[in-house]
Amino acid sequence: MAFWQENNLQPKRSYRFTLSVKGASTGINEFLVEKVSKPSFSVGESEVKYLNHTFWYPGRVTWNDITFTIIDCLVPADANGTAEVMRMLEKSGYNIPERGDLKTVSKASSLDALGQIKIHQYASEGGAPMETWVLNNAWIKDVKFGDLDYGSEDMQKIDITLKYDNAYIQVLDKGGTKVNLPTGAKS
Repeated sequence: MAFWQENNLQPKRSYRFTLSVKGASTGINEFLVEKVSKPSFSVGESEVKYLNHTFWYPGRVTWNDITFTIIDCLVPADANGTAEVMRMLEKSGYNIPERGDLKTVSKASSLDALGQIKIHQYASEGGAPMETWVLNNAWIKDVKFGDLDYGSEDMQKIDITLKYDNAYIQVLDKGGTKVNLPTGAKS
């Protein structure tokens, strides 16, 4: 437990973050984001049987979905989360069939609608992000616009789940230089 006596130790705080979702013509205001799950992954496994023995080998890396929650607002108009999420869906390629324009959601359009998703985590004194998670090829998988309830005075919230191909993290090394991990990742 001696490490807690270090004067320069700064544990990461879960409330010092921003989420950047800014597409070509859409975006969610960073101050509306209440919470976000950080990227996570699972490593698959392969079983090999040889005579009376079983050996296990690591397999493919699969990145798990992330979810974030935003506070929905009526005013100002650019803070209306419901309207912005629906714009993102439309920019992803979705149209109501009754309009006669039969298109479908595509990955390219979805990536353009959301832009590069970044989760920034800050040090206790603020300033530039100490860590930045970058999600590659993220698109909206699931949206829950919340519930309405006469017995509640809670703020209206929207839960959004994103699917993405992979992620990397940008960290500051001991010299203060930004480094991408894994090191082959391109910013």
